[in-house]
Amino acid sequence: MWLLSFSTLILIGNGSLALAQANFIASTNAEASAVTNISTVAIRETNTPALYQHLKDEIRDYEQHPEHWQGTNSIEVAIAYITAETNFDAAIGVYRKLLKELPNNARAIHGLGVCYLLTGQYNEAEIQFKKGWSLGDHSSLLDLAFLYGVSLDRWQDVKPLVPDLLKIREQLTDKTDEHELLNILIIYSGDKRANPTGDKETFLKAIDGLSDEFILERKDTAELVIRDLAAFGYKERADKLYTKYLQRQN
Repeated sequence: MWLLSFSTLILIGNGSLALAQANFIASTNAEASAVTNISTVAIRETNTPALYQHLKDEIRDYEQHPEHWQGTNSIEVAIAYITAETNFDAAIGVYRKLLKELPNNARAIHGLGVCYLLTGQYNEAEIQFKKGWSLGDHSSLLDLAFLYGVSLDRWQDVKPLVPDLLKIREQLTDKTDEHELLNILIIYSGDKRANPTGDKETFLKAIDGLSDEFILERKDTAELVIRDLAAFGYKERADKLYTKYLQRQN
């Protein structure tokens, strides 16, 4: 069972793969476990007393004066319920109410999907992420891939998403988004059930143009890239990257 603490939750709504960190994944799949750190897009640690009180004030105002929170403003309340109280049921209620008013609001759709994902309601999460992606929301596509691969260990279901995942690679502007997408593509490329002999082409497209500096910024990303460089026959680059990796660890 995963645990959620106030300091590790996400301000859901502006980013992608907005999940809890650390203990979220309870999986025996070593490759899936390697991306436990995927989940930091749009994370803003809310561990300051002032911000915590602000979130609690928003919740109290919403409960006493719901008319103050119309349209997309209510997304702030959903975020507050999650980060200040880990109250996913309340957040789901807020998102559902908003979507009755604005059924195609991508932020609310994505936020609702994340709440379902975090509470283990995977079928409902899948519905929301698919809807969000149909509206062009990159966050929903990334989370759909995360749901299939990391949460459900169904990397074969990531395969149809790969062309779109590669397409949005050039459109991402947030480094955390880029790392998360890269990790998903690399793990998919080496997953034996989805690709019995590996998917070298996808792997090379995933790392194309990326500097060693970028790859080494995150430990999990670096380890995955080094592993697959060696597996796909690029031992020289793998060795050089591994040397830089070790230097960073010391």
